[in-house]
Amino acid sequence: MLLVLCLVFVRLLSLTQGDIIAYDCQDESVELTKLSLLRVKPCLDPRNATETTRRKIQLIQKRQYVGVQVYTCLVVVQQFIQYCGMHSHTSSVAGGLGKYVHYVSAETCLKAHQFRHLDLRGIGGGIISKISLNGTTEVSTTLQGHLDISGKCEGIKFTVGDILYENVVVSAAITIKMSDYFTTADVERNVVNLRSGTICPYNDGSCFDDFSGEAIWKAKIADQCTNSGVDVLYEGNATLLTLSKDPPTFYVIVDTEDTVFALKLIKSEDLCHQRAWQTEQNRLLVVLEDSLGFFYRKSLRLPQNTDMMMHVLSKLLYLEIAVKRQMADVVYDAIMKRIEGKWVELTPALRKADPAIELDANTEDEIVKLARISPITSDGIYTREDMEKFQRTLMFPNERKAVTNEVARRVTGRGTN
Repeated sequence: MLLVLCLVFVRLLSLTQGDIIAYDCQDESVELTKLSLLRVKPCLDPRNATETTRRKIQLIQKRQYVGVQVYTCLVVVQQFIQYCGMHSHTSSVAGGLGKYVHYVSAETCLKAHQFRHLDLRGIGGGIISKISLNGTTEVSTTLQGHLDISGKCEGIKFTVGDILYENVVVSAAITIKMSDYFTTADVERNVVNLRSGTICPYNDGSCFDDFSGEAIWKAKIADQCTNSGVDVLYEGNATLLTLSKDPPTFYVIVDTEDTVFALKLIKSEDLCHQRAWQTEQNRLLVVLEDSLGFFYRKSLRLPQNTDMMMHVLSKLLYLEIAVKRQMADVVYDAIMKRIEGKWVELTPALRKADPAIELDANTEDEIVKLARISPITSDGIYTREDMEKFQRTLMFPNERKAVTNEVARRVTGRGTN
């Protein structure tokens, strides 16, 4: 039986009793649509358009931030110029009091941290020993001329700028501040952030800080063929999902006890003689295991490299794929009903079905397996431990400084709370 639908548009005018409305279905302007109500084609299995395989992968993250150990040296010289007169009588001279910061080279500063002595022979201060590390050292010395503890003096000529002093003695109070601390450098932007807030070029290896003096660090060139340039976020089994479209779309899905994420694979590339897949997140790469195994090894990760945006987006993509696959299962699984003691199903046509399985609590081998619900709210590409470290870094950025000071107090025999 065919139901013929004649779709016509009739403009209704004022109708009176006895009027006749006629439909001309043979006119050329009439559009006809034929629908068969005898049968309906079976639903296609949407899961036939997908393909899943299990592979062992590594999730690699390119490092944007690296840890840097910074050493600083600040030398402040307060200078006194006095005239040495007859019988060693001294007197002040005009412009004789001055204060300046003495520049210390990077090599000299590093030696001072290593051997705890500072070479100031360039300004006549000799070699200052027993310098306090991560502290302040103050010394008094004679830079020019001679002055002993009995008060006898011998003056010399001394020039400050355009002023020439004759028969004077130059003494000084020198303050030396030295410190070392751990900070981060942004290798992509080529900057290192000093503790004072000063930003310096990372590749230069040193710069002068107005607050802490000469700052030195060791600049490392990020190499993706070593662990210095990448972090291994995950290593283990994963599901590779292929959607048969034109062109096909590839996804990698991981669902373990402490890691849950999904990433879309864009294109493959060579990474240190391995085949890696670039993802939608530029800093994330997926490496598939081959016969040689994995090149990279897990190492200590810097909390500053934790990317919250990637963490959230990878979980949202996992949730999107999971919902799509569950909806496909709903369409595939036929809806069954029991009518007059018989089981029937809609596919969408009504047909006889096998009876549903009945559970029996009296049978020992009766096992019902329930799918595990992934803790997507807490897990992601980063573990809970990674997220806690990142949170502590944000909340307590000076935690390392406090611990260092506490250890120093214990070493020197001072009490700690």
